[in-house]
Amino acid sequence: MRLAAELRDEGLRVGTYLGSSTKLAKQLKWANEQNARITVLYGPDERAAAGAPRWSGRCGLWTGTGR
Repeated sequence: MRLAAELRDEGLRVGTYLGSSTKLAKQLKWANEQNARITVLYGPDERAAAGAPRWSGRCGLWTGTGR
């Protein structure tokens, strides 16, 4: 939630998936239904790596670390 708050502070419109499903497909379906142009995946693995999310191509997907 901290990342979402920081992005909002920068003036970006941010939605946060709060559903109970941990399945990636359901989360991406939700983002698509919200007409998200960019999706950021930032979970325990990314937090543990202490890196910034990175762009992952045309699909508008951010994942992993920026290193």
